Amino acid sequence: MNLASRIFRNPMGKTGSCGCAVGRVLRGCFQVCVPIDPSEPEAFDPDAVPTVQSLLTALDRSANPGAGWRDTAMADAVRDFERLFLEGMREECSAALLDKTRQAVSAPKVDF
Repeated sequence: MNLASRIFRNPMGKTGSCGCAVGRVLRGCFQVCVPIDPSEPEAFDPDAVPTVQSLLTALDRSANPGAGWRDTAMADAVRDFERLFLEGMREECSAALLDKTRQAVSAPKVDF
């Protein structure tokens, strides 16, 4: 099975269909969105993506109710999102802010 058909396969195992039967919707058959590492797209395993129901079950069974999503399968996805996207954005924004600060400091002073 190629990567595209693995990614766009729903949890029911049917390719080409993004939905579930109406009777299954309430049982949480839909998978949630998780980031894919663009440098390693073949490493993505769509079967490992949690479903809404599995996340709700994990929250219900959590030994630490205050931990929220940190005690679910979403913890890895959130860490990946931070590593793959947010860290790069943070570095980019910091560099832009540093440039603007340097320009402001080196600009000629105006006395009134």
